[in-house]
Amino acid sequence: MSNFNTCFTCKICDNFFVDPIILPCGHSVCKSHVEKKEQFICQICSIEHTIFCKSLIPNKFIEEILTTKIYENLSEKKRQKILNSFSLLEKVIHEIENLEKNPDHFVAEFFDGLIKKIDLRREEIIVEIEEHYRSGLTELNDLKNKLNYFQIRKLTKWFTRTELNNFKQNTKTNEELVICCLDSFEKKKEEQSIKIEKLYIDLLSEMKKDCNNYLDLSKTKKLVDSVKTKIQTIKNNMDELSQNIFKILINENIYDATKKKINDDREFINNSIRDFKNTLLSNKGFELESKVFGFPELNDTFSAFLNKNVHNFRFKAEDLKGKQRGTIFISNKSVFKGIPFYVGLKLEKNNYLYACLYCSNEFEFSGIDVNYGFRNFGKSFKFVFRHFGSGFKKLKKITENTVELNTNITFNGLINRENLTEGFKKNIFLIDELSKTVTEKLELTRKL
Repeated sequence: MSNFNTCFTCKICDNFFVDPIILPCGHSVCKSHVEKKEQFICQICSIEHTIFCKSLIPNKFIEEILTTKIYENLSEKKRQKILNSFSLLEKVIHEIENLEKNPDHFVAEFFDGLIKKIDLRREEIIVEIEEHYRSGLTELNDLKNKLNYFQIRKLTKWFTRTELNNFKQNTKTNEELVICCLDSFEKKKEEQSIKIEKLYIDLLSEMKKDCNNYLDLSKTKKLVDSVKTKIQTIKNNMDELSQNIFKILINENIYDATKKKINDDREFINNSIRDFKNTLLSNKGFELESKVFGFPELNDTFSAFLNKNVHNFRFKAEDLKGKQRGTIFISNKSVFKGIPFYVGLKLEKNNYLYACLYCSNEFEFSGIDVNYGFRNFGKSFKFVFRHFGSGFKKLKKITENTVELNTNITFNGLINRENLTEGFKKNIFLIDELSKTVTEKLELTRKL
């Protein structure tokens, strides 16, 4: 292949010939290098030629050889990459065109997704409250016969100090105090269940009302003319590029520029899709998602456990050292605040361990802001993860074959994507793509 490259490479641009022409001296160059010149000096023999564009002779032999040989030898991976880029661009063009034709479909699907999240969260909370209640009953019953000054402090886990002072005034013994706490605990659980059900019904009713309002408004919404014009330009460029796929593949500079152009166009359309979706919701997409994410809003002692914002999970990678460098191990899913998180591990040169936090963000208009850390190496490693600004972090050199890692996540909340800088918005696009890929391939990846 190296000899082939030398024989069929233009000496001016150092790429495979594109539209090769024969100079009077017998050497060949790409047509683009000479067609706008009156005089041209051959780079091989240094002979100067007078150029007459109409008399330029194509080198059909080289062109035919290249057309057949190049396609046999070009990297299949490279060819698939450019074709995949075209396919992804066509997909988002199709998506934005369908969105404008049927905006009500998005509105209906968006609220259907929010309502499903509310239903799921309600079911999770019912289970969590029941477990919390049983755990409380067990601890309170254990305190009946052994309650003392120091153990009374444990009751603050379930009751406020004001509540405990009231209980003490109405009881004479520690056993009576615990019985009073048990009765109150039962009432708290019932009150909490009723309160959550009311919040659930109210939020559900609000979402359904909003859905109907936005469905009516969506009928009047259209993409702005500047976006339509840009999309038409992108489509025209795609037609032109698809007709010149051969030139793209054999010229490294054109290939790189084409890939960048396609990615930039896809990013523009993705952002336009999100902007138009938000327009269909009167620019309240983030506000609506935040309401659902914050459900239920409870501030009493009994429900404090529901508002915890720190989560921990552990996973193990066995025989990590025996694997190929750069192979990524993906942990099992750990759901936190309704969001699935994963941790990736990989070994690089000199047995240095790298770790990365992934998440599957199903929100349209919200980013995810957490602090996270890894432990079990004698010290903690702490990083910030904003769903769109993370990557693999170097931890330490390891000597053992099996790695156990504790991961703790502190949730800071959701971030409105509209308030981010352009640099962050670009990273959102890139990491969204990565997160989708990780999620889709989880079933094919070795579980830890």
